[in-house]
Amino acid sequence: MGQRQYKLISRRERDVIIMVGRGMPNKEIAARLHMSISTVKQFVFTACVKLGVDNRAQAVIKAIEKGAITPQDIFSPEEIAWFVGAIDIETIKSLVPQLKQELERGVPARQMTDYRSPQRRSASAGLNKEIVCRHCMLGY
Repeated sequence: MGQRQYKLISRRERDVIIMVGRGMPNKEIAARLHMSISTVKQFVFTACVKLGVDNRAQAVIKAIEKGAITPQDIFSPEEIAWFVGAIDIETIKSLVPQLKQELERGVPARQMTDYRSPQRRSASAGLNKEIVCRHCMLGY
């Protein structure tokens, strides 16, 4: 159990899954990572197999759950702040008991302190004001 969770998928699979999480199509991922589209598809497929999921959206979610990637790898701090601010108050209230329970149990924050991806380069200087986030596979 001493093995770090991000070893679950390879470095290159991790890079591809991060870009999938940002909403990039295979063609754009291939161009940015200097590989063929079929190689991107192969990395997505092998990551899905390793993570035990059926599709690329599930791979992003499972990679976050397993600690292979973090939300910070996909979203900028500004995008995370916008997302949290966009959640309605009733949803936040419903989460409070669960969060308190986890804090009381001493559940550590899910963040990796020994491994960080390079800072994300955003094409736009400001926040994406669209209702549907173009980076999120969840459709928020």
